[in-house]
Amino acid sequence: MSKHCSLRGVVLMMMSFIACMFISIIGNGQVVPQKKVKILLLGIEKLPPSTADYFYGITDLKREKELKEIQSNLVRFFPNKIFIDYPSIYQDKMDSMYSRFGATTNQPDADEFEQFGFKIAAKLQLKQLICIQSFASFDLDSTDRSAKNNNQLNIIANRDSITNKLQDELYHNILKMSIKDFLIYLNSKAVFQKDIDYYLRYTVKIGNESNYTGADEFVDFYSSILHSYANILRNIQPSDKAVLVVCKHQSAAILKTMFEMNPDFEIVSVADILK
Repeated sequence: MSKHCSLRGVVLMMMSFIACMFISIIGNGQVVPQKKVKILLLGIEKLPPSTADYFYGITDLKREKELKEIQSNLVRFFPNKIFIDYPSIYQDKMDSMYSRFGATTNQPDADEFEQFGFKIAAKLQLKQLICIQSFASFDLDSTDRSAKNNNQLNIIANRDSITNKLQDELYHNILKMSIKDFLIYLNSKAVFQKDIDYYLRYTVKIGNESNYTGADEFVDFYSSILHSYANILRNIQPSDKAVLVVCKHQSAAILKTMFEMNPDFEIVSVADILK
């Protein structure tokens, strides 16, 4: 009896060990790091020409100083990898751009990706920035047609009203805030919620009976972000301790919900890093 129990105990231990090993393997045989990978999702806003120099082409010494402080904080985060919201099929082009940039890191026409991606990678001597975006097509016209055909133009009007107010708020804040405060605001729960509301609160309602045009539009958008999420996971190695993702704030809002559900990652807030 004792021998039988002992044997049973050994078998159970072996099964438990095999199960743990199985759980630790994901994707293409990749092993999940035992410690959580810290991930910083830095959402950015592409700006119109009138305010484009807010992030690049800096001539104001105060703004230039602000940028350098932000870059220093990002460098101290010590990301092992930096992911860029740029088409993955153009990885070779990105590598070439980064190679040229590395030679002179003070180019006056550096854009948002360069300010918060290239410069950080160069200072950390990373070999490349990894592109994560996949091509996606969005049939916005069909959503508008469906809303019109189903007497749902009020949904479009309410959605666009909220979107326009957010854009006005963004441009107002970008002119009055420091760059650091604007980035913290841009990556706040309030802005992320408004980004998500565009689809989950309004667009998905559009359609009728078996017509789910609005929901399908969200599926296309969500699928494109899910591809980016997958590309990040595929490039994580067991030795990675921290990673930085530079992307549009609308993408960051969705990516945040995904990484919150992944126990292998710990989301680090932009406010904690920049303050």
